[in-house]
Amino acid sequence: MATRTKVDLKTAVESSSSSSDSSSSERTTVGSERNQDEVFLDEMIVRLMTAQMRPHPKNTRSKSFSPTINVDISVDDINRVTQLAIDSFSAQKTLLRISREVLPITICGDIHGQIRDLRVVLNKCGDPSRSAYLFLGDYVDRGTEGVETIVLLFCLKIRYPNKVFLLRGNHEDASITVCYGFYNECLLKYGDHGRAVWGKFTTAFTYMPIAALIDGKVFCAHGGLSPHLENFEQIDNLPRPSVVPPYGLFCDLLWADPDVRFKGYANSPRGISFTFGEKVVQDFCKKHGVQLIVRGHQIDRDMTTGGYRSFANGRLITIFTACNYLNMRNDGATMTISPELKVTFNVFRPTKIRQRQVVYERQEILSE
Repeated sequence: MATRTKVDLKTAVESSSSSSDSSSSERTTVGSERNQDEVFLDEMIVRLMTAQMRPHPKNTRSKSFSPTINVDISVDDINRVTQLAIDSFSAQKTLLRISREVLPITICGDIHGQIRDLRVVLNKCGDPSRSAYLFLGDYVDRGTEGVETIVLLFCLKIRYPNKVFLLRGNHEDASITVCYGFYNECLLKYGDHGRAVWGKFTTAFTYMPIAALIDGKVFCAHGGLSPHLENFEQIDNLPRPSVVPPYGLFCDLLWADPDVRFKGYANSPRGISFTFGEKVVQDFCKKHGVQLIVRGHQIDRDMTTGGYRSFANGRLITIFTACNYLNMRNDGATMTISPELKVTFNVFRPTKIRQRQVVYERQEILSE
């Protein structure tokens, strides 16, 4: 049996007005929170970019803990930044697709807690509010300013989500940071709160994108290629949040290395993932319509001068950005891709920090 409900029009109007006021209030609150976040991020960026640097340590292998920058980053700051970073990473796909409209873009390799080098790069290569950046991973471990480095990068990513892109490296993994320094850095800097701080960072790492595709032509990842990769949708479907597995596509994208001794895939001397040869690179580029592969993950004697190395007739570039890494006296480098898909390198010397630009010898391979 149907019943009729008597409606009081005055009450309905008042209710509607109240609902409208509530919605308006909610929008105002959201806008206010966003503005507060932007102010907070801007202040953090300025503090980290302008803090006075101490002299660079003569021996970066020293077991003594001596950071070269002193910025007060509280536990509350870290809680806030890491949650905002998780929200930002979650809004983007596991495979970032960066359009030509974003170009030029500067690509940076491993930084490993050397905030001095990161600041030099940002000062030399352009303000992130106007210049696009893609970072290939390995932001922490081994250097003494892993906390400051990752906080600065997270702040830039959150503040400029369509200009600054961060990929996950093999060192953005809880088990690796326990072995190579970041865990101990958190304990030394935050005492009783150190483990919780480390946990906040390593949780945020599990949400990070894994690879990037620039204009459909330039494939970027921290490590390398994988025998498990058949199509790019597989990368989109990789689960997040996730720890780095010991085997498979996810693992290879963060751990694999090129090797001139082999044409195909071979077991890696690292004890995890694979190495891959020139034929793998050539077949990958042909199959997927890719003209260049850019990755980080390695520094060797061939890269000491210049900070980068080409492989497979210039189809793959390894780039490393941290200068004087583990006292190697190596150059650091960044790579810039123009809207015309031309490639140039910025090379940074570990002494008398200065920049020189080198035109990539095979830049025509990126021409339309």
